[in-house]
Amino acid sequence: MERQGNGGRAGVVTSVRAMVGRPGWVSLCVDRRRVGAVPADAAGRMGIVVGAEWSVAKSAEFAREAAYQDAVHAGIGMLRQMERTAAELVERLGGKGHGGEAATRAVDELRARGLVDDARVAAARAGGGVRRRMAEPAIEAKLIGLGHDPGEARRAAAEAARGVDPCAEAERLVRARLAMAKGEDWARIRRRMAALLARNGYEEEVVRDVLRTVLGAEED
Repeated sequence: MERQGNGGRAGVVTSVRAMVGRPGWVSLCVDRRRVGAVPADAAGRMGIVVGAEWSVAKSAEFAREAAYQDAVHAGIGMLRQMERTAAELVERLGGKGHGGEAATRAVDELRARGLVDDARVAAARAGGGVRRRMAEPAIEAKLIGLGHDPGEARRAAAEAARGVDPCAEAERLVRARLAMAKGEDWARIRRRMAALLARNGYEEEVVRDVLRTVLGAEED
């Protein structure tokens, strides 16, 4: 966004032109100097038309609106790359210079449009955890670590893990890793596989049963 440059004195809106390459937006000039751009409907709400007076108050109102609209536009672009939670998007916008009130308002707007949905992000991430053969407790902990509300994380993990057989998934995980463990002694492999399953959230009983099934009974 370009800032107004009339030094705070009153001026006159000298042009409001549709922007090429940004449909629905208009570029605004005051005293023949470009001060920024906003969506056409926002300009209309603020009463910005050619010949309108450009007061200090109007300049401040325009600056707030332009910052907000720029943050909305940037947020949409970020969401096209990947889904994010509201908190993640606010942080990301702040890192790109769209901080404070503008970022918060923008994320509220994107949430109202259905473009930001923390529960949807949690569900997608939980599903990814299941595909990586993580057990429900590990998925829940991972989501909480990523900043999701604990209740939301618990619900998403439980739903993603519904109908999943933890023993079968743990066994598949161990067998897949065994293919990369050639040449190692079995005692070390057993310790590594036990640690892997524990990290992935499997209960001790599941770990013991799966290792017995895949590697055989542990030697005394």
